[in-house]
Amino acid sequence: MSDVSSPQSTPSSQNMWKTIRAALVIAGAQIVGALLLTLARHQGLIDFETTVRGAMVLIGLGLALVANRIPKSPDGPTPPTLELAALRQSVLRTAGWSMMAGGLLFAGLWAFAPFDVARVGSVLALGASMVVGLGFVVRWIFAYHHRAPPQ
Repeated sequence: MSDVSSPQSTPSSQNMWKTIRAALVIAGAQIVGALLLTLARHQGLIDFETTVRGAMVLIGLGLALVANRIPKSPDGPTPPTLELAALRQSVLRTAGWSMMAGGLLFAGLWAFAPFDVARVGSVLALGASMVVGLGFVVRWIFAYHHRAPPQ
């Protein structure tokens, strides 16, 4: 079994392990937070609505943290041209920012908006951020596959 910090490990495998570790830390924090909210509810410290709101805020913050890693972890081979490499970085940056904003808006709505507004608004916020992110991904795919690589 190889150590991920060994000189033989590739940058992409190191990046993969960083991404997995970050996701596990975020998931662990969400689980611990949900357990603490459930414990507080069973102790009579908070009501059902506050428990749901707290769990949803944790989900929104987790989404924002995962989205923050998108521009920092490009996958796949290096694009053949500098122009396509710049486009890929732009797409990753835009997708990351839009999903991070969607996650923060999701969390903010669940923290401060009336319950019914939070239920609908949080779905709309994430939907809009996904449309923006996926739109840029489609742009990247179209640009990448419709340009001839240098000879």
